[in-house]
Amino acid sequence: RCINAEKELANLRKRRRELMEVSAMMIQSSWRVASARKMLADLKMQRRHKSASVLQNAWRCTCARMVLADHRSRHKEACAIVLQCAWRCHLATSKLCRLNAEYEQRRQIAAIRVQCCWRCINAEKELANLRKRRRELMEVSAMMIQSSWRVASARKMLADLKMQRRHKSASVLQNAWRCTCARMVLADHRSRHKEACAIVLQCAWRCHLATSKLCRLNAEYEQRRQIAAIRVQCCWRCINAEK
Repeated sequence: RCINAEKELANLRKRRRELMEVSAMMIQSSWRVASARKMLADLKMQRRHKSASVLQNAWRCTCARMVLADHRSRHKEACAIVLQCAWRCHLATSKLCRLNAEYEQRRQIAAIRVQCCWRCINAEKELANLRKRRRELMEVSAMMIQSSWRVASARKMLADLKMQRRHKSASVLQNAWRCTCARMVLADHRSRHKEACAIVLQCAWRCHLATSKLCRLNAEYEQRRQIAAIRVQCCWRCINAEK
């Protein structure tokens, strides 16, 4: 499941990259078309301004010549005033064109900055969503693994309890049978040698000791297995908590 989740996360990242590339290409193409249109409009406007300025200059020159031809007897101050006005108008027109060009350049830079900020915000939102989905998948996987491990541990404990009960019942029956056999042997062979009775009793006692030792070893093995299972669970939970 973790491998499938990582594969799904890789596919989501790949799709996200493809979508980001397609969106970037669309935005760039639209921005280039808009920039081309704007540049074409600016070129047309510049041509119009240039034509208007040429016509204005020609008209002003014609007017100046007419004024100089008609009013050559007037004072030079009036001619100077007219020329100053024409020159100031020309300067004002040049300054206005320069300010328009600077404003257009600033507007383009501001548009590029706004687009960059918007793309960063969208990328951060998508990254946060992907992290949230990954966290949810990890939590669900951890819960499923814990539940399956607990079910397996419960089944193992139940099987061990049944096995312990069977061992205890078998040991009780064996002890009872051995006691009965020993009594029957003692009742039937009291006349026999004491050494044979001692040997029989030693064998029965050794079998009893071996059975008790086997039960004790089984109990110790079960206790160690439970402690090892608890340690494995603790390590697994610590790994999930660190992730």
